[in-house]
Amino acid sequence: MKFLIISKHDFRSLRKANIHFLATEFRSYGEVRFFSIGLSFLSRFNGDPRGNLGHLANKVEISDGVECYLQKNLLHPFRIRYGFLRMFERALFSILSGFNSVVLDRWIIDSDYVVLESGLPISVLPRIYRLKPDAKVVYIASDDLDTIGCSVVLSDILDKFKSQFECIRLPSKTMIKKFEGLKNVFFVPHGFKSIPHEDLVNPYPPGTVNFVSVGSMLFDRSFFDIATEAFPDINFHIIGNCGDLSSMASRGNVFYYGEMAYKDTLAYIKYANSGVAPYNMTPQDYYLSDTSLKLMQYDYFRLPSICPFEACGGRQNRFGYKVGDRASIEEAINRALNFNVDFETKFLSWADVAKRILYPRNYIDTTI
Repeated sequence: MKFLIISKHDFRSLRKANIHFLATEFRSYGEVRFFSIGLSFLSRFNGDPRGNLGHLANKVEISDGVECYLQKNLLHPFRIRYGFLRMFERALFSILSGFNSVVLDRWIIDSDYVVLESGLPISVLPRIYRLKPDAKVVYIASDDLDTIGCSVVLSDILDKFKSQFECIRLPSKTMIKKFEGLKNVFFVPHGFKSIPHEDLVNPYPPGTVNFVSVGSMLFDRSFFDIATEAFPDINFHIIGNCGDLSSMASRGNVFYYGEMAYKDTLAYIKYANSGVAPYNMTPQDYYLSDTSLKLMQYDYFRLPSICPFEACGGRQNRFGYKVGDRASIEEAINRALNFNVDFETKFLSWADVAKRILYPRNYIDTTI
């Protein structure tokens, strides 16, 4: 089979999301192409993590057995916050979604499965069904469109085509609301790759207490403003593209590393005393208790985790706090420091996830 994945991620990025692991697993079934969209002159203003890959843009390259293309234009479609400009916004999506698409068009026509991730890739749907009306489209609902602040244009396009998809994959059953009544919706949680970690070297100085935060989604700096002052004897290690944290440099217990390759983060997680998931959560982020890869990583290494109450999901090793509330943050940290329960969480492998996405009706546990 031939797979085309369309995403705002790039397969070659250091930061790995579920779509990267799926791309790797789909190679077991055939040829995989990975088309990355939404990079433009505007990206320098929104901290796009693909900025360091600009030299690879607009050319085909094979990476780890996957054919890759990073599309870069002068502009890309974006959300306009003012309702009275909605017509202009729709025109923007209509025009810019077709720019620089010779490679994309060829790959769409040549694919058996087109795998779309939530967000900007939705804008390509009209093009897919125009070029290949019988396309088998798999929609990977990594995020609720409202949560990631997508344009209403994308929501309208999704509503128009979602009943035609081969499969809609939800990583959390709580996301069903916008897909109720459809027979092509299936629950397939995130997978987790078993990690050989026996040889990982402890990066922390002996006798120190270390908390680690990995990733930048919904990053809430205020957690560290409170926690680092309240607990000067705990070292807080922040990994990810989390914006300008230079003002924290004067604090002796804050260590900021920026982007780091996935494999290099593992020792920091394994040997930490606790993981931190400092999400700046709103009611729209309801599904993160099931889908947060950082929390899954902490669970895998049997760490206590500190996160907003909404992300706890009833797990015994997660200790919740109210965002911005000093008393609840201090209580969560103290509870994590005193947690010594041995536990184990079961995960699907990414191979299991790929099978369930391609053949969801063969598995009882995909039913919602």
